[in-house]
Amino acid sequence: MPIALLSRLKPTKLGNHKCREDWISLEYEKAYNLFLDLILMVFPLAVLAVTYSLIIRTLWKGIKTERAQRAQGKNNR
Repeated sequence: MPIALLSRLKPTKLGNHKCREDWISLEYEKAYNLFLDLILMVFPLAVLAVTYSLIIRTLWKGIKTERAQRAQGKNNR
């Protein structure tokens, strides 16, 4: 939303115009970019890391259970 509100056409050296953000201060721009980095990169990475660790844990438990059942089957013979 801030990009839509803060975007302005600014002239270039060649006489053309480019759409650029016109921030009130550099601190606000930095804060917004940091917020975007967290939301778009860090948060999804954390979700993926947790999800994959849960998958690995589930598979590991399944492998342990299967090994224990095989060992128990060999001992019963």
